[in-house]
Amino acid sequence: MCGRYYLHSSLDKLIKRYGINIGPDFDYSPRPEIFPSENAPVLIAKKTRELQLLKWGFIPVFSNRIIINARSETLEHKSLFKRSLRTKRCLIPANGFFEWKKVGRSKIKYRISPYDQGLFSLAGLYDTFIDKKGDRIECFTIITGPAGEKMRDIHERMPVILHKETEKYWLEQHLNDISTVKELLKPYPEELLSFSKDNKEYPGDQLKLDF
Repeated sequence: MCGRYYLHSSLDKLIKRYGINIGPDFDYSPRPEIFPSENAPVLIAKKTRELQLLKWGFIPVFSNRIIINARSETLEHKSLFKRSLRTKRCLIPANGFFEWKKVGRSKIKYRISPYDQGLFSLAGLYDTFIDKKGDRIECFTIITGPAGEKMRDIHERMPVILHKETEKYWLEQHLNDISTVKELLKPYPEELLSFSKDNKEYPGDQLKLDF
C-alpha cells in the first residue's frame, strides 16, 4: 500500500532532475506529506515531458471511494487500469513515503526514503474521470508491488520505485507491449532505502484502496 508520501524538493530541483520546462503559473510548493484526493505534481509524456498537477486517486463509477493504489500483479486484467497501462503511464516525483505498522491496537508510522534523501520516481498511471459535479478531472494512482523482506515487517506491500534508467521507458508512449512494460516494475533494492519511525501523530482513517 501507499497512503501517504512526501515531496520536499524545490521546483528548481524538479526541473533539473527531469529535464523539463515549467510555465510561470505552475502552482507548486514543497509538501511534507501528500494525502489522497490532493493535487500533486506528476510527470507525463505527450509530445514533450510535462509536469502537471493531478488529483491523487482514480474516481471509478462503480465505487464511492477513490482508488489510490493499483496492484502491479493484476494491472492488465483490470478494466480500470488496462488502457492507462498501455498509453497513460506517469512518474510521481517523491522524496519518500510513509507506511504504518500494526503493533497490537496501535499503529507506528514509518518514513521510508533513499539514504541520500534524493528525488526518485514512483510508478503511476493516470486517466480522466467525471467527478460528482460533472467536471472532467485528471487523476493518478500509484502502483504497488509485494514488499521485500525488510519492508514486510512493516507492511506486505509498497509503492513501485522505478530505477532512474528505466524512467524514460516507462514514459515511452510507443512502448505498449504489456509484458515488456511490466518488466519495468521490478522490486527496488531495500539496501538503498532508509526506514525510520516518524513521530507525527496518526491522523485517522486513510482514504485508500489497493485495487
